[in-house]
Amino acid sequence: MLSGLQQKLASVVFRPFSTDWSRMRQLGRLCLRQCNSHASIRLRRYCQLVNLYQQLYNESSLRGLFAHFDRTLWRRFRGRWREGFLMAAATFSFQANGINDEEMARAADMICDFDRDPQASSAGQDDRSKEDSGEATWEMVMNEPNFRVWKRPLPDHSQLYEYKCAGTYHDIPAAAFFMAQLDLDYRRQWDEQVITLDVIDSDDATGTEVVRWITHYPYPMYPREYIYVRRACVDSCRKLMTLSSHATEHPGFPASKKHIRVDVYSSNMVIRPHSDFDQLGMDYVLTYSDDPKAALPSTAYKWMVKYGVPRFVQQIHDAAKTLYEKMGNRLVAESSD
Repeated sequence: MLSGLQQKLASVVFRPFSTDWSRMRQLGRLCLRQCNSHASIRLRRYCQLVNLYQQLYNESSLRGLFAHFDRTLWRRFRGRWREGFLMAAATFSFQANGINDEEMARAADMICDFDRDPQASSAGQDDRSKEDSGEATWEMVMNEPNFRVWKRPLPDHSQLYEYKCAGTYHDIPAAAFFMAQLDLDYRRQWDEQVITLDVIDSDDATGTEVVRWITHYPYPMYPREYIYVRRACVDSCRKLMTLSSHATEHPGFPASKKHIRVDVYSSNMVIRPHSDFDQLGMDYVLTYSDDPKAALPSTAYKWMVKYGVPRFVQQIHDAAKTLYEKMGNRLVAESSD
């Protein structure tokens, strides 16, 4: 038997958002009262997407954009929401395991450090502090027009590397490149390697999320499972968009024998538009490292750097371009009115 609160929440969910933006605010308040429900986690994620888009577009643009999600909203929640209300997520400490403001600020500064010195530390350290800490320098492994890759040994992991990618695109806006990565529902459409990709916990105060990602790995190896915390930020003053993630553990999802759990994983993406978030042209800097726990030969790792990483970034670009072509022209026109 559903409670009155659950029935009220369902009545809000299954009405189109685009007809009344007050319903979105009402939905957020109701979600807070159902904070342990997996269904409410998914719903709160829509609210967080709205908050991010509000920093990029005006209200008329938002209406057109979220009409795209309205068409699939009922299908996603139909048959799941009753089960979701009955499932409670185990307690996860965002204060201890989340991404704080200082970490987000350091990640955002990464692109400024890159402007000064492409081989600068991703943590924003100067040369003296790098020497004092014994931090390895970056080695360039690819230098193509509008796309460069560096690597350096990962501390405490002699066989692993941290990679830095930097590139420029002129045919997509920064907002589309950002949202192609941020929106997990959309990523499941364009990333063919995804087996499972879901938000399993979230913190409304900071917008931080815990994500469970299971991805295919080359046959005959087992799929890899990532449990990671991520946080996104749009800085309208500096015109920067940041998406930061790192591996964590969640008590509700212990490691299993079905998949290989990846414990070492970190990713920081900073995007900067050439003019505005919704206008064509952008630069990005990405730092990435993980330990897939696979005994791959050195030639395989070299292939991943030379072809795998550029291919994945190109996939993001293609997904962003598709998103922009579907709704971006309308958004740009409405934003300029």
